[in-house]
This record gives sequence, structure tokens and C-alpha cells, in this order.
Amino acid sequence: MRKGEKTAGALFLTLFAVSGAAGLIYEVVWMRQLTTVLGSSSHAVTIVLATFMTGLGLGAWALGRLSDRMGAGWLALVYAGLEVAIAGYAWVFPRLLESAQWLYVSFYRHFQPEPTSAHAAQLVLAFMLLLPPTSLMGATLPVVCRYLIRQRSSMPLRLSALYAVNTAGAIAGTVAAGYWLLPLFGIAKTTALAILLNMAAGVGFALLHRIFHSSSPDAPMMKSRPQAAMTTLQSGVIVGLGISGMAAMFYQVAWTRTLSMILGNTTFAFTTMLATFLAGIALGSASYRFLPSKKSDQKWFVRIQILAAFSALATVPLLENLPFFYLYLHQTHGGGWAELQVLRFALCALVMLVPTLALGAMFPVAAALLVDGLDQMGSRIGRAYAFNTWGAVLGSIAAGLVLVPLVGLQKTIVFGSLLNLAAGLAVCLLATEGVFIRRMATVIGSGIAMVGCIAVLKPWSPNILNSGVFLYAERYLTMEERVRGELQEIEPSREIKSKDIWKLSMQQFDMLFHRAGAIATVAVMDAPDGVRFLTINGKTDASTGERSDMRTQVMIAQLPMLIHEQPDRVLVVGLGSGVTAGSALTHENALVDCVEIIPEVIDAARFFHHANNQALDNPRLQLIARDARNYLLTQDQKYDVIISQPSNPWIKGESSLFSAEWYSLVEQSLEEGGLFVQWLPSYQMAERDIQVIAHTLRHAFPHVTVWTSGAPGDLVLLAQKGAALRIDLARFLERAQHPAIAQDIARVGFSAEVLPFELFLMGEDDLVAYLYGDVSPPLRKNTDNWLKIEFSAPKRLSHENPVAFFSDPFLRQRSLETLPEIMKQESIRIFNDIYDDLFSKEDGTSTNGGDFGSNLVSEKIIAEINL
Repeated sequence: MRKGEKTAGALFLTLFAVSGAAGLIYEVVWMRQLTTVLGSSSHAVTIVLATFMTGLGLGAWALGRLSDRMGAGWLALVYAGLEVAIAGYAWVFPRLLESAQWLYVSFYRHFQPEPTSAHAAQLVLAFMLLLPPTSLMGATLPVVCRYLIRQRSSMPLRLSALYAVNTAGAIAGTVAAGYWLLPLFGIAKTTALAILLNMAAGVGFALLHRIFHSSSPDAPMMKSRPQAAMTTLQSGVIVGLGISGMAAMFYQVAWTRTLSMILGNTTFAFTTMLATFLAGIALGSASYRFLPSKKSDQKWFVRIQILAAFSALATVPLLENLPFFYLYLHQTHGGGWAELQVLRFALCALVMLVPTLALGAMFPVAAALLVDGLDQMGSRIGRAYAFNTWGAVLGSIAAGLVLVPLVGLQKTIVFGSLLNLAAGLAVCLLATEGVFIRRMATVIGSGIAMVGCIAVLKPWSPNILNSGVFLYAERYLTMEERVRGELQEIEPSREIKSKDIWKLSMQQFDMLFHRAGAIATVAVMDAPDGVRFLTINGKTDASTGERSDMRTQVMIAQLPMLIHEQPDRVLVVGLGSGVTAGSALTHENALVDCVEIIPEVIDAARFFHHANNQALDNPRLQLIARDARNYLLTQDQKYDVIISQPSNPWIKGESSLFSAEWYSLVEQSLEEGGLFVQWLPSYQMAERDIQVIAHTLRHAFPHVTVWTSGAPGDLVLLAQKGAALRIDLARFLERAQHPAIAQDIARVGFSAEVLPFELFLMGEDDLVAYLYGDVSPPLRKNTDNWLKIEFSAPKRLSHENPVAFFSDPFLRQRSLETLPEIMKQESIRIFNDIYDDLFSKEDGTSTNGGDFGSNLVSEKIIAEINL
């Protein structure tokens, strides 16, 4: 190849990589934008993802056949047009989304559809919005292949290079969007960059064609002629590609869900998982050139499918041991932010790399079998890509909505392995090369080996996978040090592996409930000290710890219910253990709606029957299994009190419940004078993040006061719509004397008489001074366009330090002195009488679902070891 041709080839490949980067950026940002309209339920997310992939396959299939009838000039023009058209659509997408939201909300409010009809509406809107641009994206592959590949003999190698560099670009887009672009610039500017990338790819392609190929004769448009029918083997290969695409999505869904319990639920963690998956695909495609040329592509297709099947199956026992690898690497290489990212990539690669290498190598091998001549290359490659992508569509639907909830994560991986094996063995039987007896021996031997491997697999330990090492690593390491030290005193010569101590510490919790659902894995466990706790993807989200979670769960309900003049209609965002809803229901006239997006949480809450005042059996409670934002967006019910208790703002998906748009929805859904409560877990958060959230809330609710639930590190932002908060203490105390309410307050160690003085921290003026007094640089709102907290808060996970400011004794004293400012005039005398008798608040110690480092747990582990 001449030097000029090499340079041209490298430049064309670079532009195709740029196109891949833009495509993944769009996928990331459009998914985020669409879920704010359609919701982030499992069905909505699956619909958006399936629509995106359907469009890719449709575009490849449609343009593939047309590309075979085009000369080089037309192909260059079409490719440039595709890239520019994608950029143009991305530019108008936000305006189309606004129109789609209006249609969706109008449809929902007018018809109040059942879930099936609602999902149908989501599907229609997703297709309307995503099918045009994704079809254009899918069309680029066969067009650029038809343009750049001029010889049949070099087709597999050139295709593998194209597929690899496009996927490499996708990796760059994924990492850049997740780690830098969205955190630093937000959605709008990130989209603008992707638009520039598309424009550069399109215009650059046209310029390169003009520079390098304009002088060469351009073949005229070829007359349409019948395509040669595919052979039986080729039909088997293309169906095998579709099955392989389905298996790939089985793996991706199951791996991502399992890894999220080990590496965390942050956007950074999910970015790492996706980038690693794509890296394996890219490397696998590039590896085609290293396959021995003397071997048959038929045999390699079979071998690669078998490799994918068995290597994916091998990840099953590996994943159960991954929490121990995480703890070991955390212990030996530190737990800083940079080290954590390297650790994530290493563990993801350990699980995904070999299977995805096989999946990536499959496409160029299949293309070598499918393409007999250049005149059919575009249509055959387009059809192969379409089948592979449509198989992935079916796989995402089947895995996310059916298999995982029905059989669990482990068996979903097993089913994927069986699919890959079946695809490979089917092609093995259809192969035209090799002795039939040997091929049969391969089929029988592989089948027996697969059955044997599946038979020896052991079910995962739910205790280990729900151990939450990404969040509680330091506690497990502290436990190990304590146990090892105490063992040294008992038996100085005794040696014990760290893994054994970690495993025993994880197994000290009695598993009462465990279920992998379409969205998350939910578990309920009992700790040795009697505390019962609920975990979602390994993170404790509720517990019966009297001085910790119970105080927060009870007080975020009782505080606004006691303050509001007449709290008849109440909305609770997030069921959790059901304690908050149960506390609201102690007020006899209250009708409580509770929105919970994870169905398994509703089942798990029944294990807290003794702690939640039997809330789930109360006829005044209505459970709404929907996304909270989507619910408020599509209904017109007005509430007196809204209590928002989502999980931490650093969790992917939950972060949108701390945005300006969410607070605006809440404000519109409150009656005049209504109260809104925002729970804020200040532990593991930077003070700046708390200020940003409070600042964002004040834009929708100018009147905000700050309280504590009485649990260390838990803050409560209390906002009133329309006017400054005024507390009628006489009514407050009278209402608190109701037996059910008084008992509810007393069980977490509080007295109703001094409750306001125990919990109050800041009035409006103090909060304004705190937010804007000495804060630099100026605070920015947390918006859907730029969810700053989603990206800044995870960086505090390795620094478990509650915000010191809110535990400052000076602040405590000042809060008691300024509390009369928000009292009604007739309440000040009562306040002065009670203030004289106030006693110091005694902080409890958070168990956070069981104290891993408690002496009780240590003694149990040591006893277990000695046995």
C-alpha cells in the first residue's frame, strides 16, 4: 500500500472513531433526558434502550442494500450527509423532547392509563424521538465499509479494523461523558460537543474523499440486480449472530447488576462497566488479524462461540469472590478516589474481558463467512449488524424484564452461556468443512462439558453479594484487625486468612428476604445486635436502629405532620421499611400516598411490620409503584405535606430527586401553605454539596429552615410554600399528646414537649447567611442539565466524615436562641417555659444496618473460627 493510501486510511478510521464517540455520548445524554419524561422505571429504561438499538439495526439493514448500488462519490456524500443529519437532529432534540413531554403528560392526565397502556405510550414516544437519529447512526457502518473496502480478500481485516476503531471511539465517548463532560459541563454543552464531532466526521469525510479519491474514476450507480440467496450455512451464521447479540445483553445486564453491588451505584461505576464491556468488544474485533490464516472461518466461528459460552460461565464463581478481591485491593492499594477508579476497571476487566473479546471477534469472522463478493458486501454486513443488534434488543427485554426477576442474576448468565453454545454448535453441524464425525464429537463433547460445568456451580451467597463492600470496606477491614488482634491474644501461633474473617463477618447477618428485581436487588437481614435492616444493591437504606435510622424515619414524618395546620393529604417518596409512611398514618385524618419505584421494596417492607405500625395493612395508605418524578409530572393531585426520602444523591437515578426541576414539581403539587421535607444524609457528603442542594431548594421554596432528625449526620430541610414558617406550639403539643403519636415519638427516645427544641438547627436568615455569607465561588443550582451533586458526592465515599458544622455546640445554642423567631406570638410563652427545662441531647451511635465493628460481632466470629 502506498504512503498516501495509508495516510488516507488512517484518517478515515480516525473519523469513524470520532463518529463512534459522538454516538455513545448521545446514548448517554438522551437516556438521561428521556427518563426525566418517561420515568426511570425498569420498563421505561428498557424501552429507551431497546428503541435505540432497534434504530441502529434498522439503519444498517436499510442502507446496507442501497450502498451496494453506489459509487465512491455517492458513498462519500451519503456518509457525510448521515453525520451532518445526526448532528442536526441532536441540535433540535431538546425541543422535540419538550413537545413529547407535553404529549405524554396530556395523554396521561386525560386517560389515566393502566400500566400496559402507559408502556405503549412510552414506546410510541421513544420510537418517535429515537428512531430517526439511531437509524442514521446504524447506516454509517455499511456505508463506510462499502466505501473503504475495495477488495474481497482484505474485507475481513478491514472490517475488523473499522468495527474496532468505531467501538474504541465509543469507549472514549463513554469515559469522557461519564468522567469529565457531564460533571464539568452538563448535558447541553456535552451534546454540543457531540454535535461538533458529528460535523467534523461528516465534513472531514467529504474533504478526505475530495483530496484522495476525487481524481479516481467513480463508478456510476449500479443497476439493481437480484442478490444471491444465502446458503444454509450463511443463514445459520446470521441467526447465530442474532443469538450471540441476545446472549451479550444477558451478560451485560447480569454483570452490571451484580457489579453494582460490589463497585457501587454511581454514574462513575456504571461508566466503568460500560467502558470495559466495549473495550473487550473493540479488542476482540481487532484481534481478528491475529487468527491463524490457515484455519477456516467456519471453525473459528464455532470456537469463538464456545469460548464465549464457557468464559461467560466462568464469571459465575468469579463474581461471588469479587467482594474479597475488592477488599484485598482496597487494603493493599488504598481507598483514595484515583485508586478506586483503577480498582473498578481492574475488577471489571477480570470479569468481562475474555467473554467480550470473544463476542467482539465474532462479527468480522461472521462477515468473512457471509460476504461472497463486493457487490453484496453492504447488504450482507448491514443484515449481519441488524440481526446482531436486534438480538441484543430481545436480550435486553428478556433479561431485564423477565429472566432477572424470574430466575435471578446467576441463572441469567447461565442462560446466556447456553445461547452462545447453541449458536456455535448449530453452525458446527451446518459447516461444510471438516469430517462430520469430528463435528458431531465437538457438539456432543461441548454439550456434555457445559452440562457438567453448570452442574457443579453453587448458588451465590446473598450475604456476600449484598455485603456492600464499595461503601463499607473500611468497616470490614476494621473488623479484620479487631478479630485478628483478639485471636493473637488467645492463640498467638494461630494464622487465619483475611478472606475467612471477611466471609464470617458477612455471614453474621441472618438473611430474611432476598430478591433480584428488574431494577435492583433487595435484601432484609437481622444483625447480631437485633437490628433489622433493608439493603438495596448492597447499601443499607433503612433499619430499626433506635438511635439512628429509626429516628430519621420517624421524625421526617412527625415533624411536618405536627407543624402543619391540617395535614390531610400526604405524599411519601420512597417506601423503604415503611416506617415513615407508618408514622404519618399515626395522624388519624391523614390519607397517605407512597410512591415506590422498586416493587421488591414493597415486599421487603412487610418484614418491618413490627416497626412500621403495620402501615402496609392500613386502608389509608395507597402504594403507587411508579417513578416519583413521573408520578408528579402526570398527576394533578395537591398535597398538604410531601416527604422526600430517596437514597443518597450520589446514586445513579436518585440524583434527579435533588434537582431544581424536581423541587419545582414538588412546589406545584403542594397546597398553599403546604410543607415539603427533604431528608439529607450529610455523612459522606462535602459541605459544598449540602449548600448546593439547599441553594437549589430555595429557588423553588424561598422559605426553608434546617432541622436534624436526631440521628448523627442526618439533616432535614423543611420548606413551606407561600409564606415563612410559623409554628403554633400549643397546637403542636396538643396534637403530640395523641396516644399513637406520642408512642411513635417516644420509641425513638424523644419527648414531644421538647421535640422542636431538640431538632431545630437554622431559621431562614441563618440559612441564608450560611449559604451566601462566605461561600466562594458562588453556588450553582443542581439541575437536570447539570446534576453536579451526582458527580461530586461520590468522591466523598472514601471519606466518611459527617459535616462538622451541623454538630457545632455553638450552632446548637444559637438555634435555641433563634427558634422563637418562627413561633407564633401566642407560642412564645410556652417556648420560654420549656426552654428553661431543656436537657442536653444525647447522640446515639449509628448502626447503619448493623455495626460491623461491634464487640458482639467480633465475639461471634472468633467463636466461629475456634469451632
